[in-house]
Amino acid sequence: LDDWVSDDPRRSLLPFADFVKVDLLAVPRRDLRRLARSLRGDGLLLAEKVEAQADFDASLRAGFDRFQGYFFARPTVLE
Repeated sequence: LDDWVSDDPRRSLLPFADFVKVDLLAVPRRDLRRLARSLRGDGLLLAEKVEAQADFDASLRAGFDRFQGYFFARPTVLE
């Protein structure tokens, strides 16, 4: 499930998901740990839009398993 946010209306689909991708830009930092706890057991948690060290640290402390974003690498355009 992509772009998961707090109070996401797709909660009924969680039992069928292998991954839940949480949009860090759409979830207030203060809610991140609570959201991660509520999703534990419903698939691997992926924090997307990790833009800085602070985003990575917060999502790691909150309990995320995987991480994606410009903090790790920027795409390279090939011709």
